[in-house]
Amino acid sequence: MDLSQTLSMGYQAGNSASAPNVAGNRQQRDEKQACLAVTVKTIEAAVAERNDDSADLRIHGVEPGMLMFVGLIESVSRKAASIDFMFNDTTGRIQARYYITDAESALKGAEPGRYVSIAAAVRTEPALHLSVTCFKPVASADEVSCHFIECAHTALKLKASRHEKETEKRPPTTPQRLQAAAPADVLDSTIKEKSQPAKAQPNLLLTGKALQQAIVELLQGQGAGPEGISISFLSDRLGAGTPLAEVRTAIEVLIDDGELYTTIDEDHVSLI
Repeated sequence: MDLSQTLSMGYQAGNSASAPNVAGNRQQRDEKQACLAVTVKTIEAAVAERNDDSADLRIHGVEPGMLMFVGLIESVSRKAASIDFMFNDTTGRIQARYYITDAESALKGAEPGRYVSIAAAVRTEPALHLSVTCFKPVASADEVSCHFIECAHTALKLKASRHEKETEKRPPTTPQRLQAAAPADVLDSTIKEKSQPAKAQPNLLLTGKALQQAIVELLQGQGAGPEGISISFLSDRLGAGTPLAEVRTAIEVLIDDGELYTTIDEDHVSLI
């Protein structure tokens, strides 16, 4: 039985021994009990994004109950009641502390140069560190690769879910109903404007968030199929004022944020 299965059994046991379930609080409790695969860099970014030091730490928009790491123990300092070690997963280094409950088993695997899989909670006082619940030595290099794949999958899944929720809350961009009792001259003017050819839009240079938002809105309006929309098509729709290189850069950022993905090739994208 691996470390994640052990944690899952522990959470199930804790739920069965708790007070009767209340439907209104179930989602919040499940969110706090989420066990997420993450990296040290993810933790550092989450801490930096907090506006208030007293605010709860959120990973990809979720308040986790336990975090999974796989990495290398660089140095170890054994104390009477705990083992302190420097943990490195190639994305960053962080101090970790494991409180000893079984001295004989705790000493096994806590050695410099040993790769381990750990379950821990993040603590920011007195300094940023990991409070380790349990750990085990890594038996195969495959565990390291699988962990980073799981970290990427977790990030994409949670970001896509958050994007869907934010999209549902947005007000509609088109009016849902016509205004009643509009003056006849206003209606006539509107009809004439619609019958005239559309005026060419000025070549505006879009950058940063504005360009990313424009790309997302274009994809939403096109209703792309499984093959997606070509990047060159998006660049043409955005106008000559925005270089193709800027469009590609913005699309790469959206892919990293989990909002887009490539489809049939690297030049075709679609919304997640």
